[in-house]
Amino acid sequence: MKKRTLTLILVLVLALSLSVTALAHNLPNHPTISGGTGAATITITANGVQQYSGNISGVTLYDGIIGLSNANPDWDDAPDWYDSSIIHKALTSLYGYSTSAGTFDDLGQVIVGQDGIPYTIYLDENNVSYQVKSNAQVLPGYYLLGSGNGVYHYLYIGKDWTYSDSVSGTIYDYMCDYVLNGQSITLTYTLQTTDWTTTTPLP
Repeated sequence: MKKRTLTLILVLVLALSLSVTALAHNLPNHPTISGGTGAATITITANGVQQYSGNISGVTLYDGIIGLSNANPDWDDAPDWYDSSIIHKALTSLYGYSTSAGTFDDLGQVIVGQDGIPYTIYLDENNVSYQVKSNAQVLPGYYLLGSGNGVYHYLYIGKDWTYSDSVSGTIYDYMCDYVLNGQSITLTYTLQTTDWTTTTPLP
């Protein structure tokens, strides 16, 4: 298993390094990452139930998670949005909780519009409301909220693993890019909703 091999390599690096700041994280087709303290604390919760709370070690959060016993993490390769030759690691399963796409009715009460199309209401972080129509799904879990002047406004709905720390709040970097530097991290599996605008339409 590649994960087990990488864990063993990281253990050797830890043992042989003269300084934790000399640690380097290296995945195939991914920029080398180094620095940090090589440690952090983490609390992992799935559907409101705590799975783990304690220390992790490694160069990045990815390294720290694959070092947890009985966590059984699984990852998908995720090409970089701007440079598809760079491959990141996206967490898809941990402690038996796997990511899954949601649907518009996960947001709450379903309403049938005057046009006969069912919809629900999505409130963004500024409490602005949007209708999420059942026929606006463009990919599993992805809905088009609106478009105009070459700008597309999308909403993602799904059960996912997301994380935050004591300094930055919610973090959108891939875990293989997030350097451990003594933070207090919270990793949570629950229904997630995220909206964003882009000039590049989803396929």
